Amino acid sequence: MGRDIQSKFIAIKMKRVVVFRVDASRDIGLGHLMRCLVFAEALYDLNFEVHFIMKGSEMFNVPNDYTLHLIDSFSVESQIDTTIYTINKIGTVPELLVVDSYELDSSYHAEVRPYVKRVLVIDDMANRKYECDFILDPTPRNGIDLYSKLAPNAIKLLGPEFVLLRKEFRQLRERYHLELMKNNGLNRIFVSFGATDTLGLSIKTLEAIAAAKLTVKTDVMISSHSLIFEELLEYAKENQGINLLVDIKEPASWLARADLAIGAAGSTSWERCCLGVPSIVLSIAKNQDEIALGLERYGAAKVLEYNSEIYIEELTDNILELSSNNAMINTMSEASYAVCDGEGVSRLVSSLGISEEVGCGVQY
Repeated sequence: MGRDIQSKFIAIKMKRVVVFRVDASRDIGLGHLMRCLVFAEALYDLNFEVHFIMKGSEMFNVPNDYTLHLIDSFSVESQIDTTIYTINKIGTVPELLVVDSYELDSSYHAEVRPYVKRVLVIDDMANRKYECDFILDPTPRNGIDLYSKLAPNAIKLLGPEFVLLRKEFRQLRERYHLELMKNNGLNRIFVSFGATDTLGLSIKTLEAIAAAKLTVKTDVMISSHSLIFEELLEYAKENQGINLLVDIKEPASWLARADLAIGAAGSTSWERCCLGVPSIVLSIAKNQDEIALGLERYGAAKVLEYNSEIYIEELTDNILELSSNNAMINTMSEASYAVCDGEGVSRLVSSLGISEEVGCGVQY
């Protein structure tokens, strides 16, 4: 007589994989990598296995929980081959391929797309064609959609509401904004022209602050890989009130203490806005032009056009203007705070329909 076997149901967790194709270098900085790491952390917390495909560089630092695959040949054709080879080696069809690279367009997307379930492109240039399922661009373009013809079939996730910021900015947003609004004067300035500061603007900015003859403390964020690092280090030793933030991983608490930020109109613009810090910004790259215009339109920042001959004098004048006008600083702070709430990564996860991992039911 056969033995009765009770059917049991168990849940087997299916491996979910995400692959990022992104770069970091002295020339392009760390902005692309940092925003991808924000999204990677959110997916890792949802039990995704995370892989990064990157060109060889001394500039990046991928957490040990993620797998890094290095590219040793830089042509688009070789990058296509490397991406496909890496995906096949992983052994599981990725739920998502995230591409954050100005040099890759629809020719790359179309070739690798059959090997993944969906493709997300993160971009802020809108200057080429894209073959993807989703495209994310946080640039404030006053309601203008430049992607309707460039990526006609993609779902567009556009505007500052989709800015990808680290969780510490979201956590500090409310508390430090209230403290900032209690501020009486210009006491602390935060300076950041990207991790590498290829134009050497940090030192010129410090010279402008010194020329204003104000009693202020200045925090300067910089990478030890920057070509101006040694010069900046020497300048800080010779002048009082300068604090170098070298290779820091969590700048939010330092930025939150600032009464004013001075820097490039790049990805750190959104960090300033999330914390409600008023800014003086410069567009030092083509992809920053629209961001600078947007911040000026919102009233969140004063925008300077960089001219090496008059930069120090012009910046000094603007610093003095703000130092004598608390009402202007507070108005800019409120405008900045309204631009970006730091919840972009949550909106992205929701837009992609990604949820907590569920098991696949198996009977035995």
